[in-house]
Amino acid sequence: KEHYPKAKLEFEIKQKNGVKRVLKTLKEGDNLYELSNNLTEYKDGYVIKEINALTNSVTLLNGIVLKPGEAVGEVNEDLLRRIQIRETIRSHFEKERELFERGIKVLSLFFIDEVKKYRDYDVPDTKGEYARIFEEEYEKIKNEMKDLFNKEYFDYLESFDVEKIHQGYFSIDKKGRLVDPKTDKEGNAKDESAYELIMKNKERLLSFEEPVRFIFSHSALREGWDNPNIFQICTLRHTKSTISKRQEIGRGLRICVDKNGERVDVEKVGEDEFFDINNLTVIANESYEEFAKSLQREYLETIKDRPLTFRIENLKGLKLKERIIDEQLAEDLVVEFRISGYIDRQHHFTQKLYENLEKGELALPQELQEYKEEIIKLIQKIDSSTILKNMIENEKSKNVRLEKLTPNENFKKFEEFWNKIKFKTTYRIDFDSDELIEKVVQRINSELEIKKIKIEISQIEQKEKLKTTDVTDDSIFESKKRVFLESDITLGNIAIDLIGELAKSTYLKRVTIGKILQKINPNKFAMFKINPEDFIVKVAQLIEEEKATTFIQSIAYDTSGEYDTEIFTINNFKGKLEEDITEVKKHIYDYLKYDSQIEKAFAKDLENGDIVVYAKLPGKFKIPTPAGYYNPDFAILFKKEKTMYFIAETKGSLKSMELRGKEKAKIEYAKKHFEYLSDMQKDDESKLIYKVIKSIDDFELI
Repeated sequence: KEHYPKAKLEFEIKQKNGVKRVLKTLKEGDNLYELSNNLTEYKDGYVIKEINALTNSVTLLNGIVLKPGEAVGEVNEDLLRRIQIRETIRSHFEKERELFERGIKVLSLFFIDEVKKYRDYDVPDTKGEYARIFEEEYEKIKNEMKDLFNKEYFDYLESFDVEKIHQGYFSIDKKGRLVDPKTDKEGNAKDESAYELIMKNKERLLSFEEPVRFIFSHSALREGWDNPNIFQICTLRHTKSTISKRQEIGRGLRICVDKNGERVDVEKVGEDEFFDINNLTVIANESYEEFAKSLQREYLETIKDRPLTFRIENLKGLKLKERIIDEQLAEDLVVEFRISGYIDRQHHFTQKLYENLEKGELALPQELQEYKEEIIKLIQKIDSSTILKNMIENEKSKNVRLEKLTPNENFKKFEEFWNKIKFKTTYRIDFDSDELIEKVVQRINSELEIKKIKIEISQIEQKEKLKTTDVTDDSIFESKKRVFLESDITLGNIAIDLIGELAKSTYLKRVTIGKILQKINPNKFAMFKINPEDFIVKVAQLIEEEKATTFIQSIAYDTSGEYDTEIFTINNFKGKLEEDITEVKKHIYDYLKYDSQIEKAFAKDLENGDIVVYAKLPGKFKIPTPAGYYNPDFAILFKKEKTMYFIAETKGSLKSMELRGKEKAKIEYAKKHFEYLSDMQKDDESKLIYKVIKSIDDFELI
């Protein structure tokens, strides 16, 4: 059966008693002039020429290109407000269905221009125009999208009446009369409950038992209200509003919390998932370009005094750890960046610098290598203008957007592989704590070195003769003397819980830490007085490294269940071709979303390599380790006489020492996990291998 692409369009049709607006599913070739009963507005070329699912657009014969949520022709303000409310609800559902199973409640906030448009006390049910539009659109979109919802989430949506899921609190009505928060015009306690819930009882508002998920506000900014779980903000205010855009979106720029009140931060979910979850969508009452420009102007105004170019005068006086950048060092850095091609003639950063930073590479003189991390932070701070350009993006401009991305026909080839690695596991560790203590003591005694605190003593005096420019340039003082000293710290009466700090950093018992400190050489323990902070950091690092080595040798995995193939279904898949998404042929999906240029290049090699099928493993495929959950990158099936199965972790370097300690430990634990799965299937002659690689050429090393 031949497949015809379809799209839902909202348009007007002529009827005997006037014009009615309808929403219909149309296909290529449909003529809006005929379908509207010959409305003149649709006479000139309003025929659907192309429906493109890839670019998420509909092209008409007259050249007009329609995108989701956009309107063309003469559109009145009421319709625009309806579109905004509709798109906010749609975005809410998309976010909510992702976060529901994580136990994170999603809230949406509407800023309105007039209280009466939401709550009208002159009508019996007190519903204003926006409240009625919201309830109509909510039911429509819920029914339209219900096939995308799993049963548990849909049951949750159905458990509340639409009238109970939205609420608002307003401290003043249209006539300027203060509304008694205890009663409304007819003596009902609606305002009181709304006030208590929205303004005071955040814990209740963030529970799934509370039906309210959409909040309408006129004075939330003045009241100083915010909530960490605002994921959508809809600005229904008039465009002449003097409210700062930074103030408005600031109500949603918070790290969200789950139903237990725990912050969903990087430590809890990892960096990639953190940014996917903590993402704010703004449905603005103006074009994206206007909104973005205004917001960026506001941010630029805020940071106008921050240097935006890599120049000597902008670097002088900044700190790299304990070292102050003087004029000579600033000049050396600028020259080095020019030679390396990191800055152009205008001292702006080049694409080469961004590419090298993404690979973890930064060319620096040997004497500056120890300041590499600080220099990278300095680059990020100076590069504020570029950060601003990427700070906000047009959600509707992304040209790959699918409600659901499911595996293609390649998955049948992949199933043989999947059946070998689909097992969930748990781990156990049996080790001798006394042996661990002895190994840690040996490492500390042989390797621990502590830096003395560096002290800079500066003597400055006011210049004898001052120019006007000295005052305006803040250079009325001149340096007379600078002395650098290295010194031990005198602790005096400062109390430091050494055992407690080390126990907190290493997750070992206080008694174990006490035994380690008792056994190390006295001269090593004396280093604590030289620099307590450095002592704690370095001892903790040595303990962690030795602990990881011991755990890796002692860890054993057992099966605890299986992953369902449903983890390969990706909801709300979106991105831009050749920016973060590419079309692929040997992958289990038609598109691959890559996280870095290294991953993109690796996937390209796989497409051209001698393999049967590969899959970028979904984020839900996690291996438990003592260092936290771990998600490998790719699973690959080779074309060989005896098939070799391969789980690859792509990194920019093969040198294991270049990987961070925690990440390196996770990789070693993952090897144990897959060794266990391989041993489970000894009767199979094919190999199940896990390895860190840089490119497809590294397969030859196996």
